[in-house]
Amino acid sequence: MEEKEVVELLNSLQQQSLIKILNWQNKELILLPKLVSKLSNPIAEWIDDYRALFKGKKPGAMGSKEACIKKMEELFIRRPDLTKEKVMAATQNYINAESLNRWKYMMQADYFISKNQGHTKDGKISKLEAFCDDLEDTLDTNNNSFMHDI
Repeated sequence: MEEKEVVELLNSLQQQSLIKILNWQNKELILLPKLVSKLSNPIAEWIDDYRALFKGKKPGAMGSKEACIKKMEELFIRRPDLTKEKVMAATQNYINAESLNRWKYMMQADYFISKNQGHTKDGKISKLEAFCDDLEDTLDTNNNSFMHDI
């Protein structure tokens, strides 16, 4: 999504009283109750299942529940195409990949969703988003595999 499209989307959501933009420079916004009630899959209801995927892998890996909820809500606003199922499958793929190193370098759950990083356009990176994209690419490849057989 281009920056212009993101700005238009955020302005539209604010005009609909779904979010309140607090600070454009720092990309700070809050979800208003109207949006939270519209979420088809309230994140607070399944975030414990997400965090449980990290349980027992290394100390502190589950991260903060509140931070996970907040960051996951931000991710779902930025990427409305994501679903709980995609997030859980992508997270499981990440944890399986990290198991090869016995989870030595595994990120904690909230940092996996997003982490502040100065060298990106919005100052954040999301390894979860990247794994979701990889999952979609894999599904697309599998769904179109007949094309290679021709």
